Amino acid sequence: MEIKVILNDGLKSCCSSYSSQQIKEIMSNWFKNRNEKIKVIDIKTDKWELDNISSMAEQQFHEFIYPMVYADDILLSIGQIPDFNDLVNIIEKPDLKGITKEQILTIIEKNK
Repeated sequence: MEIKVILNDGLKSCCSSYSSQQIKEIMSNWFKNRNEKIKVIDIKTDKWELDNISSMAEQQFHEFIYPMVYADDILLSIGQIPDFNDLVNIIEKPDLKGITKEQILTIIEKNK
């Protein structure tokens, strides 16, 4: 499985900022004893096309959708990177499901 993290000019919070290379190093360290591959894509420097669900989220929430996390082509997280334990719990589910269009529409409705 490939874990993809999509960034928008690195990862920034109120107190810290991390480059895409730093995020790749951190996450590669998390998964060093596992079989998942880590790929970090920064939309400022790397080619990336939004899928239907992330495109819909971006239209509503703009740059706040970043970072996004995918397992292969399944969108798992918008706006944050889950910690290692949460991410492993998500990807190890036998019926791995990602964020749905309906979930995004529900959030949009709640924020009107």
